[in-house]
Amino acid sequence: MTSKIERDFYLIEDADNGIIIWDGECRESYICMLYLISIGKKCRLYLMSEDKWIDIESIEELSNFAGDEGTIDREDVREVLERCGFSEQMIEYSVANDTVSPWTLADIICQAPIKLDEKLYCLSHLGRKRDLKYEVFNSVYDNMKKCVPYKRIKHDIRALVDYRGEESIWMYYWDLYHKIKAAKDEMYDFEDLIIDKPVYLFNEWYDTDELMIKSSPCGMFATIKQAIAYIKKEQKEDGTENDYYRIEVWNPYEGTREQPRYDYYVYKGEICWFEVLWLKFLGIY
Repeated sequence: MTSKIERDFYLIEDADNGIIIWDGECRESYICMLYLISIGKKCRLYLMSEDKWIDIESIEELSNFAGDEGTIDREDVREVLERCGFSEQMIEYSVANDTVSPWTLADIICQAPIKLDEKLYCLSHLGRKRDLKYEVFNSVYDNMKKCVPYKRIKHDIRALVDYRGEESIWMYYWDLYHKIKAAKDEMYDFEDLIIDKPVYLFNEWYDTDELMIKSSPCGMFATIKQAIAYIKKEQKEDGTENDYYRIEVWNPYEGTREQPRYDYYVYKGEICWFEVLWLKFLGIY
């Protein structure tokens, strides 16, 4: 979307006025109308849903098309808690009493014992509740009232489109989504593309007597798939599926501050968490 917006900005600045055919939903077209008005140009809009032409000459005339501020509602909370394995009683209590904030919901997703694909789905679902048209309208409207230069208006639009600027829940969801996706993509990268990047498997548990995490090596495997297959075989033979395992990725090509290494944590035969290990950052998601 960013590259298209940049091309649109260039065309708008080079034009005398704008003619836009809009379906009432496309965010890029709405942002173009806002930018046209913000730099003092008129816009002739054909609104497809109403089959009519509208002359737009002021920012106020675009307010009716901005939509409402994006929100996370109770049904969103319910769906996420169900996917994260909460009991029905806990879900009903949390939903009825609004005890889970959008920020807490993100932390629940990251810490839940569910596979990475489920975490990505939940964060993507919540992220789609954002209304970019609403946010860009308010940004442009406020900047125009303050008579800020058009370059600043353009800068602030870019920041919203690129999930930069002031911290918001939508930027938090976006950041978490891409961190998890990077960890998931790395699993496929080394399995499919790098043949000499083995993994080492550890069985881990918390010792309640010594109050510390203990680890027992299980051996080296050529790929994560082989390590997971070993885990499932062991759990089937032992009749348990509640053990935790850590898969340590060995990368012979790492060595710079810009190359992260991942450890993956397995529960019930699924990779549910990961740890990012590099010199400039350390975090668990």
